[in-house]
Amino acid sequence: MNEPESFFLTAHSGFWDGFSSVIDITGSAEEYVTSPSGSQADFVALRMDCEMVGRDFLDGLKQAAMEMRPESAKTREATTE
Repeated sequence: MNEPESFFLTAHSGFWDGFSSVIDITGSAEEYVTSPSGSQADFVALRMDCEMVGRDFLDGLKQAAMEMRPESAKTREATTE
């Protein structure tokens, strides 16, 4: 399943990108993901935010359901995983 990302319009960098940015005082080597328009970027960012909030909400519901189960059901589920 393709997981939504919460950092859509930020720079995607790794260790060497970060290391080289220390030397790059002017900031000329930094690249960002672009969008055709501001409204398009806002739409995508808002959609991603909603997806992340929705995922957090479902994770919270699952956690609450696990905590409300009787101990016998928790033990049985832990042994089957």
